[in-house]
Amino acid sequence: DQTANKAMGTVGRGRVAQMKLEDLEVSGGGLLRQDVNVNGESYLTEMLSETERRSVVLPTSRWKSLWDLTVGLLVSYTAIMLPIQLCYDNVPLTLPENFVAFDVLVDVAFVVDIILNFNTGYIEDARVVVEKSLIRRKYLSRWFAIDMVGSFPGDTIFFFYDLADPASLIGNSTLAGASNINARDASLLTLFKFLKVPKLMRLGRLFKSLEKIEGAASIGSILVLLVIMVVLNHWVACFWFLLTKGSGGWVDSMGIGSLPWTRQYPISFYTSLMMIMGDSIEPTSDAEHLLAAFIVIIGVTMNATVFAGIASYAAQISSDAAMHKNKMSSIRRSLRSLKLNKALSDRIRAYYEYCWTRHRDFAAQ
Repeated sequence: DQTANKAMGTVGRGRVAQMKLEDLEVSGGGLLRQDVNVNGESYLTEMLSETERRSVVLPTSRWKSLWDLTVGLLVSYTAIMLPIQLCYDNVPLTLPENFVAFDVLVDVAFVVDIILNFNTGYIEDARVVVEKSLIRRKYLSRWFAIDMVGSFPGDTIFFFYDLADPASLIGNSTLAGASNINARDASLLTLFKFLKVPKLMRLGRLFKSLEKIEGAASIGSILVLLVIMVVLNHWVACFWFLLTKGSGGWVDSMGIGSLPWTRQYPISFYTSLMMIMGDSIEPTSDAEHLLAAFIVIIGVTMNATVFAGIASYAAQISSDAAMHKNKMSSIRRSLRSLKLNKALSDRIRAYYEYCWTRHRDFAAQ
């Protein structure tokens, strides 16, 4: 009997460990949901030798998660600044000197990220893969091409190698209407900017990380939908302005063609938002009518997706809150009927609160 009990205990612990492994659900990189043992070590990495741990960057390490978050924020910065620099006149190409340094920092961070990805283990079949040949093969077959193109340090090369006079660029030149640099250099700058577009796919990793926030997955998912909506409208606003200016269209009819970009952008953002929401802005040409129709189609699709998603996640939040309230009420009634002392009752309630906070479920009972 004792042998059988020990065997059952071993099987039980194995099942618990397997459940913990399944809870990790790590994909490629991003913020991690780690269940830890009493020593604070990941269930996945505790099986690795010290040599294996030091040979590669562990995907479950805290600093790697912070690095992925940092790269995600830098990609977000690129997603915001790239269309502005591409589409508006009189946007300083390199902006003030502090922005020059920051753009260089972004380029360097993207290159460092590629190097780290070649040396970062990944999780497959409930184990951490640390063999460098497998790591490199997997990265080369998936994200390398996208990261390589998106990480090309075009801005840094342009600035430091003086393809155009950097002194004249600071605070003066633009991508969409540069007048003080030659056409070849302007084309190169535009190409360098467009090369960063594939890097925006990394936003998907950041969104997945937000959706996996411990104890707030539904709220994180709602936040992701709202961010997608704002970013999409941001890009539509920029390219709506670029494609319709100087053609006698709405830009000229509203008299904003000669305004600085800091005033043009808010008007464009509002106009594109109205189109996406289905409000008419009275296009003035056939091209504008076609473009506006395309934007409205995008808007209808986005609105249906975003609002349906928000409604679903809001219902999930309400359902979870109701389940938590009912369960805790049932526990309090049971404790009162058992007439347990206050200290023990408090410990039991604290245990169930922990189960809910940690796993969003009472299954751990």
